[in-house]
Amino acid sequence: MSKIIFSLVFLLLGCGCYLSSSYSHLRNREAFQEQFSINNQAAAFPADKILNLSDIQKIVLQNNLDYRSMIYAVQAAKRRYYQFFNGYLPQIDINSGVAQELEKSYDVTHPPANIYPERNGLNVGVSMQASYLIFDGLEREIAILLAKNDYRVSLKNAENLQRILLRASAYIYYDAILAQAEMEIAQADLDFQLSSLAQAEERYKYGFVSQAAVLNFKILANQARSNLLNALYRYECAAFALINLMGYDDGELKNLKLQFISENKLKNSELKILSLATYLDLAVVNRVDLQQSLLILQNAELRKKETYAAFMPQIYLKADLGFTHEYSKLKHHDFNKYKYDEWGFSYGIYGKWNIFRGFADYNKLREAESYERYYLLQLGRKYLDIVTEVQIAYANYRNACVQVELYRQSCQWVKEQRDLVQAEYWGGQDTITRLNGAQSAVVESESKLAIALINSYKALAQLEAAINLPL
Repeated sequence: MSKIIFSLVFLLLGCGCYLSSSYSHLRNREAFQEQFSINNQAAAFPADKILNLSDIQKIVLQNNLDYRSMIYAVQAAKRRYYQFFNGYLPQIDINSGVAQELEKSYDVTHPPANIYPERNGLNVGVSMQASYLIFDGLEREIAILLAKNDYRVSLKNAENLQRILLRASAYIYYDAILAQAEMEIAQADLDFQLSSLAQAEERYKYGFVSQAAVLNFKILANQARSNLLNALYRYECAAFALINLMGYDDGELKNLKLQFISENKLKNSELKILSLATYLDLAVVNRVDLQQSLLILQNAELRKKETYAAFMPQIYLKADLGFTHEYSKLKHHDFNKYKYDEWGFSYGIYGKWNIFRGFADYNKLREAESYERYYLLQLGRKYLDIVTEVQIAYANYRNACVQVELYRQSCQWVKEQRDLVQAEYWGGQDTITRLNGAQSAVVESESKLAIALINSYKALAQLEAAINLPL
């Protein structure tokens, strides 16, 4: 008895362990870090490498959790597509059973042959049924095409997510580079103000300038420090977002090293701008979200055709093979037992055709037609959205390239102007207000040039994403 109880307890514990969740431990930050930062990383963090945009985008496509989860969705859709081929294979079932039958009859008068006063029987049966669907109004064929299109839609989803991730990683990377450039500009401004402060303090000792000049440069140095801290904050925000996009934990911030972009790089790698019509043609051919909308429309058309199967017959080929063994003991009868073995086989073609079951099939057909028209208009809406997106990206990139050249010239001129004003100020020929304005113009011009450069890179990334091609 104790062995039976022990076996039952062991069985219950085993069932409990099997039904418990494998993810119930994910309740604190340490558990999440262990699960997603160590075990589930496809690529280790390149701590000793200075990363450019290409390196980051490769890591994003390896490590990003959204993209990796989309790959599993594609695999699931592929397996679901394979399932529908079962419709072309026969279905084979085996049934078996062992049963004991106890019967006792009362008030029996002139009973038929198969009624016994008392019977104790053992029945053993095994049967096998096989069936094959010959025709179902093309429902199998349409179901396979639908599953195939669903699989292709999943592939397009993954490709479109890849397009969006490449654009997002470019945007965030350039935000981080812009913050680095602003830090350099702020540091250069701080160095200038500290140098001017040192000279002002030296001249103040000998009475060549007033104390107001000293305070002026102290105030401007503090403003430069403030700008430096704000730029550092913007860099950290961009770096956090970039690390998250790459699928790493925020603890990797200290190891992130980004390649700084020289302000002369754009001039050396500037693209020849093609016509707007060329970019529109490329977008229509290459945009996977437009192809996805087309597949969804094709599925809607297939579902409409699938509804016609309800108005057609279904034809099956069936075969049954069975074996039965029965042994019975009898009481109060001419003989005290009987037994027999029985084999059976049947086959044939069976058909089923529904004539009328209300208007459900008719309304289902009309519903499918309405959905087909809906998705057709949605395809048109997607096409117009893509055209507008390409037009905006094209205009943005053309404008950004021109803005870079303008700000590059302005930056050169304001630096020359600042140097002249600085020399005139220390020579006593100009005012401190004029020097402050000249230095402020230098800082503003360098900042605008950096922003224009980054906007040009972002505009290029925007145009690449709009046509889904690298340029």
